[in-house]
Amino acid sequence: MLWKSAIAVVLAMMTLGLRVAIAEEESTAKCIVLEGTPEEVGGEFAKLNGKKIKADFERFARENQNLLKGGTEYLEITKRLAPYWLAEATAVAKEIGVDPTLFAIYLGAKYRGVNAGHECISYAATGKATTGDKALLHKLRQNRFRLQGAYFKKIVVQGKCLHRFFRVGDVHGLEPCMFVNEKGLASCHVQCGRDPQPRWKGWMTHSLSRYLAENAATCQEALDILEMTCKEGYYAGGKIGTRWTFADASGDIVTALQHAKAVSKIDWARERGFVLNKGKFPREDDLPLDALAMNEALRKDTGLCSLTAEVPKEHPEFLTCAWVSLGNPSSVYVPLFMGGRGTPVSIADGTLHLLNRSADRARMTTEAQQFEKEAQEKKQKVEHQVASLLKEGKKTEAIEMLTEFNTDITLAAQEFVRSLPRADKNEQTVR
Repeated sequence: MLWKSAIAVVLAMMTLGLRVAIAEEESTAKCIVLEGTPEEVGGEFAKLNGKKIKADFERFARENQNLLKGGTEYLEITKRLAPYWLAEATAVAKEIGVDPTLFAIYLGAKYRGVNAGHECISYAATGKATTGDKALLHKLRQNRFRLQGAYFKKIVVQGKCLHRFFRVGDVHGLEPCMFVNEKGLASCHVQCGRDPQPRWKGWMTHSLSRYLAENAATCQEALDILEMTCKEGYYAGGKIGTRWTFADASGDIVTALQHAKAVSKIDWARERGFVLNKGKFPREDDLPLDALAMNEALRKDTGLCSLTAEVPKEHPEFLTCAWVSLGNPSSVYVPLFMGGRGTPVSIADGTLHLLNRSADRARMTTEAQQFEKEAQEKKQKVEHQVASLLKEGKKTEAIEMLTEFNTDITLAAQEFVRSLPRADKNEQTVR
């Protein structure tokens, strides 16, 4: 297939130690590989999304001069816990031609005050509530409009063991609104009531989410990090409390409420194996659930993007699957394996979001389910083949097969969306 040349380029560069590159094949498919030093990753990401990053930075700077002046607390915490973020931010700032210090402060403050008032819906399921012995986590993001993108990312820092992760959120962002990492930890956060003792200077949830993605492997490790950020005074979510949901490769799922001063209402899912943020899903006859059921639950709702993370107990670094939908939740979900190398550029740069957004929503709602059912069948076949390869110790072949699948299924999704009629302008501008 045409995209095999892209895969060969990516794998060759990995072998040679050149971890960051945009790999291009003979037709239109491209992949971006964001794996390497902070400077490499930041520079490469800025080459892809630089115009979008700069436009949002300049908008924020115009509208929030007071926040840019008061962001030193974020910088101090980041220097202490994740200094490589600042190296990455500096590389981005240099690439787009803005002040590195102001840009780093912007990264810590850019979500202050953007809550839409009824943000997000999340679900998680495990054990008897799921099929195939996999933990599931789903989030629909509802907030003010931003172009959405997703990508795999791994920062390499000498002396640290930072996890590779798949993030979903604003296309220009360096941090996740929801994620699943190579250890099989999936996470999302939603706003939850008022914080009785708010803190305004420090790390917001998006910064904490990235720290979790790179440093936690289990639900318990994630909770420990939440506790640490409260104890040390690092977490500053403002007036809104945060409800976290985690799922991991052991099959555990847990929710927790975080305020500036404490983490409370920790709820481990037990017998039924299901937790929810709000809504009436699932009914008893919906159980047991799979990823397709999670995708379908909110198909007719409104939002910016969605993630259904499907976490197996065996080989999560290869076989964890992120089903990502960019656009309204009616938009098609694309399944991407953690073990594949690189991210299709149309997913990372917002192209697929724009395609989904311009498609006729009624047709998408009725036809995306069939596409996803066929994608699930292809995914399961590849999953079995890769499991066999891993059993034989053939990791390189497994990576190549998963990379092929990720590229192939993304191209198929693009073709599906392009085949739909275009929505009228009024529908496209609904936010």
